[in-house]
Amino acid sequence: MAQGRGKLYGRAIVCRGELSVVHPYGAVAPMNEIKEIARRHNLAVIEDCSNAHGALYKDRNVCTIGDIGCFSLYASKLVTANRRRRAGHG
Repeated sequence: MAQGRGKLYGRAIVCRGELSVVHPYGAVAPMNEIKEIARRHNLAVIEDCSNAHGALYKDRNVCTIGDIGCFSLYASKLVTANRRRRAGHG
């Protein structure tokens, strides 16, 4: 976690008026509880669903529950942002 940029609460990070939620490896975070906390503290809920393609929470698709749903990209995610390697270049 970057110095002073946010505070970690389980699978949620609070930073600058937003609550960011991660659903790692398809293990969906408890969204009803998270949304209630966000509502009490006037925070926007941002879901990172890059490891939870097709996962459901109480019959709703993840990435449609929070205020914003996104899919972050990194080499270890299910959908990556790696550049394509050319033959002979490692």
